[in-house]
Amino acid sequence: MFERVQAAAVDGRQENVFWRQIELQKLYKVLAQQSASIQAAIVKDSATTRQEAKLEFCEALLSVKRRHAELQPDRERSEEYNIANGKDSPNARRPYGLVYVVPTTHTMFYSIITAIASAIAAGNCCIVEVSILSSRCVTFHELTYTATDRTDLA
Repeated sequence: MFERVQAAAVDGRQENVFWRQIELQKLYKVLAQQSASIQAAIVKDSATTRQEAKLEFCEALLSVKRRHAELQPDRERSEEYNIANGKDSPNARRPYGLVYVVPTTHTMFYSIITAIASAIAAGNCCIVEVSILSSRCVTFHELTYTATDRTDLA
């Protein structure tokens, strides 16, 4: 599993701003569609109320939406061609390629989703360490496996 994520990081497809937009849109869509099961898993595993689970879910969903809104395809595309057009590119940046995430146990779902959304928006692949097996982790794995490119997340 880690080999395919590392290969995807080397291949660099995540640097394309349109690819990042699509991945964030897919993640948002799957999370929104599975809202009830995600919130039920949060309640089951973390001894929180339904209202607290709903708040954690909504904040995670808003985080994905914010990362998507921050992407600026027109600006990034013009900056991409600065050097080819003989111009300096002082704002050029390259992603790290691979991000390793260790989520907190408190608001685990939120900490995982915000980290993944930020990694995708920055053009990185992501590895999430989950040391405890819980309903949230199983639900999370199933959702992210269907929501994102399978080579970009482990």
